[in-house]
Amino acid sequence: MGVSERRERDKEAIKNLIIDRAYEMIENEGVENLSIRKIAKAIEYSPMTIYGYFKNKEEILFSISMRAYDHFLEKSNLYLQQEPEERIKSRLREYLNFGISNPNIYKAIWSSGFSGEGSTNRIFRKYGIDMLCSDIREGIEKKIFKAVDAEVYSVIIWASIHGLTQTLLDENNPASTELQISSLNNLIIGGLK
Repeated sequence: MGVSERRERDKEAIKNLIIDRAYEMIENEGVENLSIRKIAKAIEYSPMTIYGYFKNKEEILFSISMRAYDHFLEKSNLYLQQEPEERIKSRLREYLNFGISNPNIYKAIWSSGFSGEGSTNRIFRKYGIDMLCSDIREGIEKKIFKAVDAEVYSVIIWASIHGLTQTLLDENNPASTELQISSLNNLIIGGLK
């Protein structure tokens, strides 16, 4: 390995260290308590070092959100072998479980100040809706679901699971989670049949 390759590897390692520590800090303390100075102190580097890797806190949040999205996508793809009805149920449950299991990360993704076409909340929303749309279209083709506007239904389904996840986080009542996700899944699948 040459000097430039090692330098690039070291640079990537520091960048990942920053993201890892920021992720842990959000999980433990919430996004509202995250700062460049706190991250720098935790990794024993100066704040200026962090600015050499990220323009601002929003870029760090974007990287954290993309990591969370990649994790969700990886889990969601485990259901590709299922029929569309079960796949939709599994993906919705996975989304809800991610939010409930990672409340501070979930809140950071959806309440962060970054926006625009490349924002992670738009990316999460777009790909979530695209996955649902694909599942619904496959269900229609296989005559599992009635003919519906897959895009419209996907937006409604996505908004429903996002709203339920946020409500459950706000209520902080894990006992009702299973009943509510099962009820939402039954309502959604019933509307598609």
